[in-house]
Amino acid sequence: MNIKQTIIKATVVLTAVAMIAPVSVGAVTIEELQAQINALLAQLSALQTSSTTTTGSTPAACVGVSFTRNLTVGSTGSDVKCMQVLMNSHGYPLATTGAGSPGNETSYFGPLTLKVVQKLQDAMYGYHANQVGPSTRATLTSWLGSPTPTPTPTPTP
Repeated sequence: MNIKQTIIKATVVLTAVAMIAPVSVGAVTIEELQAQINALLAQLSALQTSSTTTTGSTPAACVGVSFTRNLTVGSTGSDVKCMQVLMNSHGYPLATTGAGSPGNETSYFGPLTLKVVQKLQDAMYGYHANQVGPSTRATLTSWLGSPTPTPTPTPTP
């Protein structure tokens, strides 16, 4: 067999394989792709919702969170996100849409968060600070539904 015949046979075989391969793999239709996209969007929506829904009386974003440090502009963490969730659910909304709005809380303490924290502090204590300090942390902790110790009455003689 000469080189010319070898090239022709190789070309024919490769062409046949190229024509048959896509059929045997199984083509995906646009409808199938759209169905997969819709299923993924539904899963994403469910995951986003579950991050702010409650488990018992504690919002999911607050599970395992405790307020042990002062928070100021620039602070980040799960305690900041939990605080934003609590603020939104207790009548101190950070925003109506976008970052900070219910379901869109962030883990960043920015100027908008400070403004709403100060509104809470004014209402609760009659003054406001440039941070979430011990008094505000105590309020947030009470909003978590943590049981507060009740004093045991002492019997009178």
